[in-house]
Amino acid sequence: MVQQLEHLRAHEAVARALEDGALELHGMYFHVGEAQAYLLTERDEEWVFDRVRSADPAR
Repeated sequence: MVQQLEHLRAHEAVARALEDGALELHGMYFHVGEAQAYLLTERDEEWVFDRVRSADPAR
């Protein structure tokens, strides 16, 4: 996932939109064994994986 996002950054139009603040890149994957989705975001120039949780507090 990280490599795919880095490849996107290499495209001129994407790099320009990122620089202008018009675009943010995120990635998501699903871990079948855990039945858990993870969101990949960049924070302080590092990639961070966060668990995706339900918006419903009852779950």
